[in-house]
Amino acid sequence: MVFGLALTALAFGGFALVDILHLPFDEWMIGPLAVLLVLSALTLEAAGRVPSLRVPSLLGNASYSIYLWPTFAISLAAKAVATFNLD
Repeated sequence: MVFGLALTALAFGGFALVDILHLPFDEWMIGPLAVLLVLSALTLEAAGRVPSLRVPSLLGNASYSIYLWPTFAISLAAKAVATFNLD
């Protein structure tokens, strides 16, 4: 757990330094910091320090359906326009 918290502090500290020192915001500077942040989240989750919240879990389970819904709705609207000559 201490390792995960240290990685989190290091990542957030790095992001703060990028802003404070006006360093370039590019993939070479931000990429490694993002990797540290993801690694810290994984480390904390593996240690059981991340609570399981109901709403984010439900949204995560439904995310693919939410992602597909606009495609279906646009397709249905396009077919309705073509069928009923609404253009």
